[in-house]
Amino acid sequence: MLQFAGGRFSAHGVSFTMPDGFYLHDEMFHPFALCCLSPNQRVYITVEIAPDGREVLSGLQALFEENPSLHPASVVRPITVNATRGYDVLYDCNNISYYQARLRFAGGQIVTCIAQCEQQSGMDLRENTAVQALLHTIRAE
Repeated sequence: MLQFAGGRFSAHGVSFTMPDGFYLHDEMFHPFALCCLSPNQRVYITVEIAPDGREVLSGLQALFEENPSLHPASVVRPITVNATRGYDVLYDCNNISYYQARLRFAGGQIVTCIAQCEQQSGMDLRENTAVQALLHTIRAE
């Protein structure tokens, strides 16, 4: 379960917060995940914290091998968020555009952030201010 304390959601030694104006989504898919909507309610974002997991790069690459309906819209590229390294990628499926970032923390925790919007919106989720604002609140405790 995610714990809310000091204005932050946390699990497994990693925490994040939602910037002002975000909406909590009332469906929970995983006990260590939080689903929310951007302030303009056009971007749906899920943040999941796992105690450990598959190597971040190979996990993102395997995403397309395991799910042939997903179509990459970018290459998997390295990213750094608050001094934590990971990878991100853009992809499409069934008229929905996705951005997925995975970060691996020093303690082995994996944080996955998935943003999605209607493909016809033409939105660049990788550069979206709401997605980046949420992503940059993630940190080790």
